[in-house]
Amino acid sequence: MKAMVFRQYGATDVLKLEEVPTPGPGPGPGEVLVKVFASSVNPVDWKLRAGGMRLIFPAKFPKIGGFDVSGVVAHTGPGVSTCRVGDTVYGLLDAFRRNGAHAEYVIAPARYLAEKPEGLTHKQAAAIPLAGLTAWQSLNDWARVKTGEQVLILGASGGVGTMAVQTAKSLGALVTGVCSSRNVGLVEKLGADEVVAYDKQNLSPRRSFDVIFNAVGLQSFFAYSGRLYPRGRYVTTLPVARDILFSALQPWLRILGYGKRLRYVFVKPDPEGLRQLARLAEAGKLTPAIEKIYALAELAAAHRHSQNHRVRGKLVIQVAGE
Repeated sequence: MKAMVFRQYGATDVLKLEEVPTPGPGPGPGEVLVKVFASSVNPVDWKLRAGGMRLIFPAKFPKIGGFDVSGVVAHTGPGVSTCRVGDTVYGLLDAFRRNGAHAEYVIAPARYLAEKPEGLTHKQAAAIPLAGLTAWQSLNDWARVKTGEQVLILGASGGVGTMAVQTAKSLGALVTGVCSSRNVGLVEKLGADEVVAYDKQNLSPRRSFDVIFNAVGLQSFFAYSGRLYPRGRYVTTLPVARDILFSALQPWLRILGYGKRLRYVFVKPDPEGLRQLARLAEAGKLTPAIEKIYALAELAAAHRHSQNHRVRGKLVIQVAGE
C-alpha cells in the first residue's frame, strides 16, 4: 500500500510517500482492517512528526501518522461483532501507539469506530472525530451544558472551535464565539448567537458565562475566571502550568466554597460520542467546516498549512476516491 511515512523526527521534509506492506498478516482479536478513504491533519500530527510529543509518546519508526479516519471495513478479526466487511465507518485512532490513517489501509480496534454519518462523504466524516469528540467530551460529558446557558468559545473558527460552536448550540446554549475578523462570517454561519472579532473589539466587561471553552490555549483560567458565574465551568484543550496547579487544588477549594471549576480535556476514542455526533450531522445540526482538501502525497503541504495556526475549520486528506 501507499503511505506517508517518516523515519525520524524533523521538519515536513521527513514525510515521504512510500510503498509499504499492508498491515497484517491480518487484524487481531477485536480489530478490523479499514480501507482508508479520507483522513485529516490536526496540530497533534505535526507535533508528533516534529518530536514535540516524544517525551510522552516516543515514536516507533518508521511511523505513519493520522488520527482521524473514514473508510470501509475490509477485514475483521476474531471477536468483532460491531461491524462487518463492507461497512462504512469513521473514528479516532490512537496514532501515538500505533500507525495511523495517512495510508491506504490501517488496522484499528473496532471499539474505536462507529458507522459513518449517513449523507456525509468520507472527506466530511474524516473532519469530525478528533475535533468533534474534543468538543463533545468537553461540553456535554464534562461541562454538561444545559439549555439556556451562556457559553463562550475561544478560537471559534478552528477545527475544534467550529465543532464546539455547533455542539453547544445543539445542547441548547446561547453561544458567543471569539475569532479574527476574517472568520466572523463562518462562525455566524455555524450558528453562534454573537461573534466577537478579537482584532477589532473586546468582549463587553459586563458579560459573564456559565461555560468558557478555550480551544486556543494562549491564556490561563485566571485570565477568564472573572467572566465565569459563581458556579461556572472553564474547559481547555491546552492547559498552561497555572491551570494544572489550580486543577490539583480544586478539591480543597471546593471544600472552602469556591464553586468555579476547571478541566483540561485530552480527547479519547469514544464510539458512543461518535454515534452522537453522527446523529447531529444527520439532523443537520453539525456540518464539518473544511478549508482545503489535500491528496495523500501532499501531506507535507497540509502540515505546513496547519502550522501557520490560521486554519478555518479542518484540513482533510483524501486517500481514495469516493
